[in-house]
Amino acid sequence: MLSDNVLREISRIFIGDIPVNIEGISYNYRYKTGGELVDIFNNEFGFSDVYESGFPSRWYYVQSCLGLLQSIGELESFLSYMLNENYLALDMNLTKVESVKCKKDIINFINKIARVDGISLQLKNNKICIVKEDNDLEEIGHGGFAKVYRRKSNDIVEKHLYEELYEDKSIVSRFKREFEITQSLKNLNGIVEVYEYKKEDNIYTMKFYEQTLEDYVNANNLSDKEKVLIIKNILSIMAQVHEMSIIHRDLSPSNIFYQDSKIVIGDFGLGKNLNLLYSHQTMLTKALGRYQYCDPEQFMLLREGDKKSDVYSLGRVINFIMTKNPMANNHIFKSVTEKACSTVKAVRYNDAKELLNAINKSINFHENEQNIENIKSSIARGEYNEQINMYISEMSIDKVLKSLCEMKNFDHALYEYIKVDNELALKVVNQLAEEYTQNRLKWEDYDKIADFMFKVVNNMNFSFAIREIAANVINYVAKSINRFGVQEKVKKLINEGVEPLIEEILQD
Repeated sequence: MLSDNVLREISRIFIGDIPVNIEGISYNYRYKTGGELVDIFNNEFGFSDVYESGFPSRWYYVQSCLGLLQSIGELESFLSYMLNENYLALDMNLTKVESVKCKKDIINFINKIARVDGISLQLKNNKICIVKEDNDLEEIGHGGFAKVYRRKSNDIVEKHLYEELYEDKSIVSRFKREFEITQSLKNLNGIVEVYEYKKEDNIYTMKFYEQTLEDYVNANNLSDKEKVLIIKNILSIMAQVHEMSIIHRDLSPSNIFYQDSKIVIGDFGLGKNLNLLYSHQTMLTKALGRYQYCDPEQFMLLREGDKKSDVYSLGRVINFIMTKNPMANNHIFKSVTEKACSTVKAVRYNDAKELLNAINKSINFHENEQNIENIKSSIARGEYNEQINMYISEMSIDKVLKSLCEMKNFDHALYEYIKVDNELALKVVNQLAEEYTQNRLKWEDYDKIADFMFKVVNNMNFSFAIREIAANVINYVAKSINRFGVQEKVKKLINEGVEPLIEEILQD
């Protein structure tokens, strides 16, 4: 219930006695005489007053009328009348566009006054609702900078910056930038719809979405077709965002929404427009993207985030959609997400568009069984290309070992596959070192394994840990399996010069 003080201020605004000042803009209702005010309340709200001698002051008369309307539950009708866009345009001589902004500004102005009563005015279906703040706001989330509330009265979401951060100009600026970046993307389908930024309260409003992608995927057993459609929709949206030189830096299934079979991306709280430079680089670990989805370089230093950081997060999102686990890549897009999530940034796709193209190529690859035979022929000819990369990435380690032993030039293809990424190389070489001892191999198969490991040892770009494993495999084949050809290659390698620690392993 609005107090007399608040009703008095609303009355003074309506009769034209005081202006409404919002961020340097002043709005003035037209001055209204006592007779005009009586006519308004008689004609619009069923009063039967008479304007005559002894009429009270205009503001007191209006306040009394508002008090009576409030007592019978009709105050919202007056406020809807007072704030009707057509009425504002006529009363203040505004254009239609101006009256829309005027309406929002006056509501915000009145809400600041009504805050003392714990009451606010909210729009629902273009009508004014008077709501009690404690009952109307439902907390639905929180993050490093802000709490997120849903208004029950109109299903609009409000994001409130934490009060303890009000004095931190860099955080306030970043919070506002989140709104501005999201608003700048309003012409794209698939971006959260934001409405208004309330500077003095450090609040902005947006559309409410009922379900996150995280909730939707976890709650349903999706078909492969639906998973692929969701992935392509997300990448299509982010490809457009990247084309506008904007990055998200906080992508995860918890800030991607799924509603009415549509994907919507939100929460650009760590977003950045690459066409602009910002002086503030405040690092808040608690505000960084969710650990499992965050580019490691960005996690250590936020300003390192770029389009490839989004690519890393999108790779993890794809894993989650396909397996319900962001870390698991045992799915048809394994080769794509391995590249997208490489810890070596140079290996990743440049942006979401390249990632989308890779997904489409993977889909086409899996739909054409003839591709496998063509790829095997390419490998036998000593070639290496993206399709071969995809083919190897989806092999189990036992199949890799079998191909290394049986397929012509597979050692060359496998070497090309691992040489661009130390993390991947360590994984493959270590798994091979464990796998080949568990299988019954022909004598000549050991030679082929050793030949591959020689390639690894000779590449100084690989870490010592990788080359150490390879050297141990070579030593085992030369000494324990007693392969003469491998022994001769070891002698040649030592004679040509190899670092002491590797030489020690080979001669052990």
